[in-house]
Amino acid sequence: MPHIDATTGLFLVFLISSVLLYLLGRFEIPFIVSLIIAGLILGQFGLLGENEIFREIADFGVMLMLFFVGVEFSIRTLWSYRKEVAIIGVGQIVLTFLPSFALLAYIFNDVRVSFILSSVITMSSTIAILSLVEKKSAIGIRYGRISFLVALIQDITSIIILVILSLITTRTDISSNLFLGLLVFTLYSVALYYFTKTKFADVLIVRDRYLIVFLAIVISFGSAVVAKLCGLSPFLGAFVAGMIISDSFFGRQIASEVLPIKEIFVGFFFIYIGSTIKIELLVQNILSTILVSVAVMFFKFLVMFLLLLFRKESIEHNLRASVLLSNMGEFGLLILSLSLSSKIITETTFIIFSSAIVISIVITSFMFHLMDKISNRVPILRIGKVGYSLGDFEVVIVGFGPVGKRVAEVLNTMNISNIILEMNSDTVRKHKNEFNIHFGDAKRENILRWAGIEKAKLLVITAPILNEALFISEKARAINPNIDILARVKFISEVEILKQNNILNVVCDETSALESLIKLLSQKV
Repeated sequence: MPHIDATTGLFLVFLISSVLLYLLGRFEIPFIVSLIIAGLILGQFGLLGENEIFREIADFGVMLMLFFVGVEFSIRTLWSYRKEVAIIGVGQIVLTFLPSFALLAYIFNDVRVSFILSSVITMSSTIAILSLVEKKSAIGIRYGRISFLVALIQDITSIIILVILSLITTRTDISSNLFLGLLVFTLYSVALYYFTKTKFADVLIVRDRYLIVFLAIVISFGSAVVAKLCGLSPFLGAFVAGMIISDSFFGRQIASEVLPIKEIFVGFFFIYIGSTIKIELLVQNILSTILVSVAVMFFKFLVMFLLLLFRKESIEHNLRASVLLSNMGEFGLLILSLSLSSKIITETTFIIFSSAIVISIVITSFMFHLMDKISNRVPILRIGKVGYSLGDFEVVIVGFGPVGKRVAEVLNTMNISNIILEMNSDTVRKHKNEFNIHFGDAKRENILRWAGIEKAKLLVITAPILNEALFISEKARAINPNIDILARVKFISEVEILKQNNILNVVCDETSALESLIKLLSQKV
């Protein structure tokens, strides 16, 4: 095949990936599958192959993926659901890993291979699970919460597995050097933690959006580099950096700013994985691949179903959670890729299990949607519309100036649940003990989702900036088409512009904004 320069190669990667994302997305197949298939096609034409640039981009994706796992990790969340974590989360891992390890040790007669493959079998696809649950707006419903908690415990366990795998592949001497490395990395992590609590860190974060992006990358990659220099896994470094950021004052905003970059790099990882699969080997082992997929999914479904049955979960939530967690996931692809490059597993084993992961995700997607159709005819399997969510608020307030503060006070007096998004860190710190106020940019879609915009009845935009009101309302309506919106503008001439954009509840500073806003607010809630 003729040589293709990097620019043309990137164009073809994005073109083929976009086409497949569109076509397969129409059948609600998770984007992971689309990207792996795109990589498979690109690999057959030699567009990726052993290209070091693409391999390095894929490595960046892994680092950012682990960083975001850390960002989503919350000790407080896990503690509030400690019984589910202990019984369901840990139970699923133990009851899946141990039988798999015993069987694979008997088949392969190799402890390292058995450990790797049983780890791959144990883990489920967090990305696929969240994708399916979010599309149903079910993250706060029982089965959605169970699936997310188990997936989170699996992700944390994956970090431990990757550290062990790093020791296995590099044959690191677990001695005083490792102890010294742990000590140095712990000191670095403590220093980073206290840095995120300083006033200087606040100033850096709120100063420039580009600076936020670069700081997040410096922290995630920097922690990975420090961990590697300490003789530890760089994956552990990226994960710990995410945990530290998640506990910081501005953690959610950092995650929001870096999310688009993370999606691109993680996408390249899945594309690269697809490019490593050889069609001829896959065809030769297609029966073994299908057998592994079906056997693993049945086994994982059974383990989860029995655990939830023991916990006396209702049948409709039990079945859905068990289906969602029956697949194998993206961390399995990473473990397999590292094991293949270290020559611990053969190329045939890699092909069978990596393809089985893709097949299991596809089957999970179809089964999950099939359950909705079945539940329409079987009443006992129907899910009620009422769910629980940590972000379940009736009103979302954007901006906490004098007007925003007054609105929040009125809502609190009326016992109406509300959440406030504010970009002034000093204001948030000053009032965080009095109001449910958080640092976050409402122009970011995932910040609005985090604030519970999907279930909110009312969005109040208090800052009198026309363009911001238009942009935020457009994002909010895309998530929740039925939400009512109250907005504020400076001039009467701007009122008509908002009304033309379907924002009918508008108050104007030229006509006593505060009184008008309070009056409209009382009518709406």
